[in-house]
Amino acid sequence: MKKQMIILSLAAFMAILTACSGNTESQAPGNGGNQAIDMNQEETSEVATGTEGEGIYAEIMDDAGRTVTLEQKPERILPLLPTTLDMTYAAGATPVGGPTIPEHIDMKHLPQEAYELPNVGHLGGYAEAIVEQQPDLVIGSLNHHDGLVDILSQSGIPIILLRINDYDDAVEKAEIFAQITGNRDIVDTRLHDMKAKISSIQDKLPEDKPKIAIVHINPRDVALELDGSIAGSAAKILGLNNVAAGSSPLNDRPDKTPYSIEKLVEDNPDKILLTTMGDDEVVQGRIRQDIENNPAWGSLQAVKDNEIYFLPQDLFLVHPGLYFDDAVEYMATLLYPEIFSNEP
Repeated sequence: MKKQMIILSLAAFMAILTACSGNTESQAPGNGGNQAIDMNQEETSEVATGTEGEGIYAEIMDDAGRTVTLEQKPERILPLLPTTLDMTYAAGATPVGGPTIPEHIDMKHLPQEAYELPNVGHLGGYAEAIVEQQPDLVIGSLNHHDGLVDILSQSGIPIILLRINDYDDAVEKAEIFAQITGNRDIVDTRLHDMKAKISSIQDKLPEDKPKIAIVHINPRDVALELDGSIAGSAAKILGLNNVAAGSSPLNDRPDKTPYSIEKLVEDNPDKILLTTMGDDEVVQGRIRQDIENNPAWGSLQAVKDNEIYFLPQDLFLVHPGLYFDDAVEYMATLLYPEIFSNEP
């Protein structure tokens, strides 16, 4: 996995953020306390198991509020996102197809066969390709695949729509994957190992936590990430003070809030973490081409200390699912290299 830490040049960083700066809602600092990882946390997804003779294997309430009835245990599962593809394999099942996995995304837990599965398109959006694989269950995203429900129902193909944005979502959805695959022991073991690793990391953290800003850059705009994002959730687990915590979210992206250079200067984070979309080299190249100077950035502590970093997309753009501990470990090692000596 491409885990080399990239420190963004000050001038490049100023250019892209100055260009995209806008007004933001009021923001409140994080509480600075670690999110406790309950080793006995019960998953809250609604999954009802049928009894022999009823003709029902399971009834699943998905995140669209739909009750999806499975008459038999699914044997031809088709996940439509890299995250749900990864979670299907983590639950001990082999899918019949999968979405396009961008070349610059390195998902280290996927077996080689995952890259050779029949491809149903970017974000799994090709209905014809999905139907062609004759799945008996499609695992879609609440954000991307609502339009496939009626299309697939005409072919008698059930689809569940899941929302997987942060750590808690991964824990909750583990119950669904355990039920779908029938491999509860495998899922429970992965959950236990994930929680144990995170707890071990938390035990080593210092009392004083840095103040951070998590800035998301995509071709459309720039935003700050809240606790409900992947990076925000990892930061909350580590007890970091996210300057955007408590801010009003964007209407179409509840895990993000508007970005403002003025507000960021006022909050003055110790460290700035960047998440991006697209090829990292392309994104960085575009930023460096637009180098500008902005005196406001010179006052930021993160700039003075050269504490500006890219976070890898294979952990902080693509949700790591049942390997969320990898994201927490990466961030912990990035911010506390003197404690977590292994390279991320």
